[in-house]
Parts: sequence; structure tokens; C-alpha cells
Amino acid sequence: MKFSEGEGPLFLLTDNGSIRSASALALQSAARDLAERTGCTVEAASLAHSDRIPPEELNHRPARILKQTLLDPSIPDSRSIVILPFFLGNRGAIVLMVEKVVAEILAERPGLSIRIAPFLFEEDGENQDVLARAVAERVREQISPEDSQKANVVLVDHGSPRPVAAQVRNFVAGQLQAMLKKEVRSVIPASMERREGKQYAFTDPLLEEVLRRPVLQGRPTIIALFFLLPGRHAGESGDVAEIREAAEADCPELHVKTTALLGDHPILREALAEIIRSFV
Repeated sequence: MKFSEGEGPLFLLTDNGSIRSASALALQSAARDLAERTGCTVEAASLAHSDRIPPEELNHRPARILKQTLLDPSIPDSRSIVILPFFLGNRGAIVLMVEKVVAEILAERPGLSIRIAPFLFEEDGENQDVLARAVAERVREQISPEDSQKANVVLVDHGSPRPVAAQVRNFVAGQLQAMLKKEVRSVIPASMERREGKQYAFTDPLLEEVLRRPVLQGRPTIIALFFLLPGRHAGESGDVAEIREAAEADCPELHVKTTALLGDHPILREALAEIIRSFV
């Protein structure tokens, strides 16, 4: 891929990265969609991992990582670059990783102009309900008019050693409960995994524990995926699916549906497009 000076900023849609082709393909698709929505140049560039995927698994369009892209000599120093974070929230570890890559690049190419766009969820942002609105629509897709009882919703994220991630998830869970108060019985925030130790109790409860609660048995349950892209955790045959299958095996009265991922939801795509438009 060759870049040119262009007439506007080069936007790099950046996620954490994965060695699974489905994740890289989804990120590339999102970048193309955002380019079509905005008329701007948008390219996929993960923080790590994705460059290890064989190109033949990606329709011979190799995935590139952020550092590799920023070092591309075909990007002139005069081209303005905006990193577009494709993460659910402004989480400490992710921010540090992005900033670390930018610092390393500027040490090698001090003439580059690199800016980091706002995240989808910012604590002081104006559009704080964007994630909840997208999740609510995903949940509604799984509510059946034939159900005689209202469903319990379990909003599950990966689980992080940093409290801010759980705070974002819990905040969105509260918004979701308010949005769906007449449509579901309850909204329970949960994590896919957590580190050992009392100092990480803020991550609780775990999904595997919630699914075994007596209150969920015999009534509809919807696992709302608080994930953007498919991968090892939320993709096909991923960790969340395995946790669900194990709970269903242990609890015959558990009736579970799982929502689609959030990354291709029109609400989030348009939110990203609005962020792009704010730079041009």
C-alpha cells in the first residue's frame, strides 16, 4: 500500500489486534465503511498481532500494525495523521500503549504530525450514551414476543486489572437498565475473566458465576457482548461461547441467547464518522 500527501488527514483505525483473521477482516471492513461515510482516507492499523495473519486469509490484503504503518516511507511528513481508537472506552492501559507507539515513531520521524482522536466513550464526552444505545438495540434483536417472561440481561466485557474498565461497563449497564426498564427484568454487569486477589474484586461478578444463579434459571437470559470485534474471546468458539456452553451443560433450565458484536452497529459507525468529521 502506498500513501500520498492527499488533501486531508490520514485516519488510522486502531484496535488492540488479534491473530484471528475474522478480527482483522472486520477492522478492515470498518475502515472501508468509515471512508465511504466520510469521504476521508481511513486505513486499518492494529496495535499488535494482526501482521502475523497469513495474507491469503485476508483476501491477500495484509493486515498492518500501527507502528509499521507510521514508519511507511510513502507517508510524507506533510501528511496529517489521526489515530482513531477503536476501543469501547478511554482505558488507561490502552491509552499508554497508543501513546508509547506514537512516542517511538516521533523519535524516529520527528517531522510527522500525529494526533489521537477521542475514544468512543470519554468520561467528559458529550455523547456518553452511544455505547448503551448500541447495546440496547442488540438486546432488542434477541427479545422474542413469544417469551412469557422478561429476560435477564448479562452485559459482559473481557475483564481488566484496571478499575476504569469495570467503571465504564457498570456505567453502561446502568444506562442500559434505564433504557430497557420496560422490556427486560434486569441488567447484570459481568466479566469474562479476572485476576486472582481481593484487589481485583472490582471485576466481579464473573460470567460463569452469574449464569449459574438460580434467578436466571427457567427464564430467558441474554448475554450482551460488550466487545467490538470477533476474536479469541468473543468470536466463534471463543471464550464467552465456551463459558456459556459449560453453564448450559450444568444448568438444564438455563435458556441463553447471545447478542451480536458491537463493532459493525450503525450507531457506533456513525459515532466514529462524526469523530472523523470533527478533524476535517
